[in-house]
Amino acid sequence: MAKTFCLAPARNAVNALLQGKGRHHANRGLVWERYLPIWDEQPVQPQRVDFLQPELTTFAEQFPYPENHLAERAQRIERALRHIERPYRLFVTREFELMWRLACGLGNDHPTGNGFAFDTLTGAPYLAGSAVKGLCRQAAAFIGWPSMQIEQLFGPDRITANEPARQGDLIFFDAFPRQWPKLSVDVINNHHPDYYARTSNVPRETDSPRPAFFLTVKGGAVEDVVSFVFSIGANSKEQLDSAVILLQEGLGRLGIGAKTAVGYGVFKATSTPGSPVVSVQKSQTSDSYETFRKWFDGQGYARGQKRGELDQIPKRLARLVVDQREVAIRYFEAQMHKTLTASDLQKWLDKLRAAGT
Repeated sequence: MAKTFCLAPARNAVNALLQGKGRHHANRGLVWERYLPIWDEQPVQPQRVDFLQPELTTFAEQFPYPENHLAERAQRIERALRHIERPYRLFVTREFELMWRLACGLGNDHPTGNGFAFDTLTGAPYLAGSAVKGLCRQAAAFIGWPSMQIEQLFGPDRITANEPARQGDLIFFDAFPRQWPKLSVDVINNHHPDYYARTSNVPRETDSPRPAFFLTVKGGAVEDVVSFVFSIGANSKEQLDSAVILLQEGLGRLGIGAKTAVGYGVFKATSTPGSPVVSVQKSQTSDSYETFRKWFDGQGYARGQKRGELDQIPKRLARLVVDQREVAIRYFEAQMHKTLTASDLQKWLDKLRAAGT
């Protein structure tokens, strides 16, 4: 019978790591998953410490920031995308700056009760490609894109006997920070722990709060600037333009990760040279898609108002940069499909596309 052997780290090396020695060589994600010192000294059945804030704060503050790891990872991704790019498979990379805080991976299993998403190779926080895809799909529904177009880009929403699994046209990659981010400890106070644990029938004012501490990525302040690099693949340039618009809408208006309802996970497009939101030469008189969308919504066209002024739309469309015109036309289609008849809508779509060429 074959025997399986595995090598474990020497006990002395582990102890040195827990005591803060040699952490300049340690992978932050590995320490978080395996060696976080939150247990007492009981040799048989160690118990987790009750108050986790000191341990989490120490973990967040004591690790170095090896910038070269992130730079090497970014270079590898760039080389890989260049190698696999084809006329029928295009890729784009865009950079967005974190506006405040980011909580990613809180639902991951962890002894502290709240997990965190660390890249296994670099130890840096990251956003999974599946999360980026879900955000962009949610943004498409939020804007009002037709369901058939959403399924074409992302695949079916639900897999059933009548709707088999099918890959969408867009490909989303994990997003990594450009700079090594700083971590911070945040807290949620559960004021009625027994009630929510269903060991008490009613919440009482005399209940003692039970704080739950968790890690976040710091951002927003001048000293805490951090941006993430997002990479997307598509079958055509038009699809790439649509994906960039959805990514910008999702990151700027919906947020990504946990606790987005209170402002976490919101990003803005950076002005870093070489990473514009849309890679075209833009004149000073050009409008952005966001400007067009706000103008369109303000006119009330989708509510049947100003029907006699629809001729203003081609003029506003002509002020957009070329790469954004088709996205604006699709927005027009999504908003007007209930207001115009099918034949009138098609006539307007043909007119707008002719004006946008």
